[in-house]
Amino acid sequence: MSETTKIESDAWMRFWFAPQSDSRLTLARTALCVVAAAYFVSSMTDLSYWFVDGRPAAAGNLAMFVRASGLDAETRWMLSPLYLIDALIGCKAWVYYTYLLAGVALSGVVIFGKGGRVAQWILWGVLVGWANRIVMLSGLVETLLSLGLFATAIGPPTSIVGLLSVGASRSGDPGSDPPQQPADWTVGFATRLLAVQFTLIAVLTTATMLASNIWWNGIGAYALAAPVQDRYLQITGGWFEREFVYEACTHVLVCLLPLGVALAWWRERYYLGKIFIGVWCLMVAFLGSHWLYAAAMFSMALAIEPLALKPLSHRAEIRSDNV
Repeated sequence: MSETTKIESDAWMRFWFAPQSDSRLTLARTALCVVAAAYFVSSMTDLSYWFVDGRPAAAGNLAMFVRASGLDAETRWMLSPLYLIDALIGCKAWVYYTYLLAGVALSGVVIFGKGGRVAQWILWGVLVGWANRIVMLSGLVETLLSLGLFATAIGPPTSIVGLLSVGASRSGDPGSDPPQQPADWTVGFATRLLAVQFTLIAVLTTATMLASNIWWNGIGAYALAAPVQDRYLQITGGWFEREFVYEACTHVLVCLLPLGVALAWWRERYYLGKIFIGVWCLMVAFLGSHWLYAAAMFSMALAIEPLALKPLSHRAEIRSDNV
């Protein structure tokens, strides 16, 4: 193996498995759990309309829809304990409420670092089980939470209380030594995986936007606006209908996300990149009322932390000197 190949291999291993402080993983996991809890609570609002026997998404009606659409092969592996319960006792509202409340409780358990890795994986399983049950009602939020909770479950359990107490002690004694780096390689791997997941999602989101004409002709922000009953901003007849305003918002939305991601991976502009990503998420939340989606995106972005790597030529010189 050549010297350059060895150095590149070392850089790859360091990127994925270098020991890191668990503070970033704790912050991202806590944020994702808060979003997951809010998602479970929001799912309770229309349970009786969708999932009770005889309603549109009841097990019987859903099975007929799948067969009529020829989607048997695609849905065969969408597993959920709720399907089994529906088959045994029928679609009961109290079962679904209990399931979602269990998801909320598990989110709190994981936030405070209780239950070990078992609780983390059960929470991920509950989320995936719910997403598989609602099938045609699921969207991007379920995908983001599933990916995010899977990545964070790889790392060891941590508590947000412990993170805050460490931060408070260090602020009270600036001269104190920083906490020791954990030996568990899963901390670094879980953090990197979450950051890479977000980066790929951001790239795909940007590519999807650029593939649509509405983001080129300036009306993308206008098209993103939520239905009238769900809007937080008055659009029709208001200041947003001015051509300059919605065209400017469109171009900002197109540019801000990829620029923010690029800067977030650049150590010297790390905080500026996070600010750009946060602004993009806020714009999407306000314009489209996609609050859970925006919160999940920003929660995943919290895991980004650039790795300080020396230039390859410099590290090659060091290796040759050691040899």
